[in-house]
Amino acid sequence: MDDILAFKVRMVSNMPNAAFNQMRYAFQHKMEIVSLYRITHKLAVISGVMPKYFDCCVKSCVMFGRKYEDHTECPVCGEPCYVNNDSTHPRRVFCYIPLIPRLQKLFANARVSKELLYWHHYQRDASGDICDVFDGEHYARLCKTRVTVDGKELPH
Repeated sequence: MDDILAFKVRMVSNMPNAAFNQMRYAFQHKMEIVSLYRITHKLAVISGVMPKYFDCCVKSCVMFGRKYEDHTECPVCGEPCYVNNDSTHPRRVFCYIPLIPRLQKLFANARVSKELLYWHHYQRDASGDICDVFDGEHYARLCKTRVTVDGKELPH
């Protein structure tokens, strides 16, 4: 596995190589864990949801894309973006799993879809007993409160 790919895979879970190798050794009698990359790749293939990787500040201040793509150091903390200023080896990588494909996969499963819509179909207990989080006074107040984003009140 090439070094940058191994680096990206480590960043997905924040698991150091030593800890991953200890886990592989500890569970070798139960399953074969070839590599973190192969496990991540298999999950992506099975689920159909492919992660996207972005170079980011080693302290997670910013992502080096769009307006920061030409930077060689973080505009917030001043840390260098890349190992030895080599733009092919970022010091840290952010793994983004796109939201829309994840939601599509969740709602494609009838059982999971029913569970996700539970709150939408929930009927409050007429007796006033609290049987669910949705029966609480705080939730009832929140349902009557308009959402405001950037000073603009939304219709829900």
